Amino acid sequence: ASLLAALFLYLLFQNIDLRLLGASIKKSSSWGLALAAFVNLLQWPVRERRWQRLVQAGGESTSMRSALEATVIGNSMSLALPGRVGEVAQPALLAFRESISLALSLGSFATTRILDVLAVLTGFGIGLVLAASSAWIDSWPAIGRKLSYMSPLIAAGLLGVLVVASRWYLSARQRSWVRRFRDNRFGRQLDLMTLGLSGLANPKMLGGSLAATLATWLLISASTWIGLAACNVDLPM
Repeated sequence: ASLLAALFLYLLFQNIDLRLLGASIKKSSSWGLALAAFVNLLQWPVRERRWQRLVQAGGESTSMRSALEATVIGNSMSLALPGRVGEVAQPALLAFRESISLALSLGSFATTRILDVLAVLTGFGIGLVLAASSAWIDSWPAIGRKLSYMSPLIAAGLLGVLVVASRWYLSARQRSWVRRFRDNRFGRQLDLMTLGLSGLANPKMLGGSLAATLATWLLISASTWIGLAACNVDLPM
């Protein structure tokens, strides 16, 4: 895992002019950049714990270390390599390290990504409202502006559909036709993947996952704002 992390850090920085990077850092606040880095690091255990709980909801246990390593390495791969290959490597690495079902690992990881997309949609709509009117926003088609402002409601609706579908599947899982489908290899793998997606059917799991998602994106936003402020960029939080 350490060798993989080192490899992808190398790939990430190989096209960056380190001299220009060093000159930019000299003009900025070292303490501010250090604080931004520290705040950004805090998101990783939050992400790891959210994913770990969703895997456990599917019936498998994982260690904190393996989930954290898979999270950091997978995201490093997505940054360093084209095609977002880390999105597949991350659940595959956890399944390999913990000897759990790859389908369950993929399903639970997909759930975390769905929550992230819904959080971004919500933040996008809130951000537009806070930004008020601007020439950039006013240039959009009317339907585009309406849908953008409604994005928090759209996100809430999509989350509701996911929760209802998860509860339906968990209740239908014991029916005879579903049991017959689960008897073949493909059906078993699809069932495990769906179990990973169905972790949000539990109200306690849903609340914890939403809280972790909110905390993750607040930490990302805070670290970005602190880093920009350290580089003398004046941008409202």
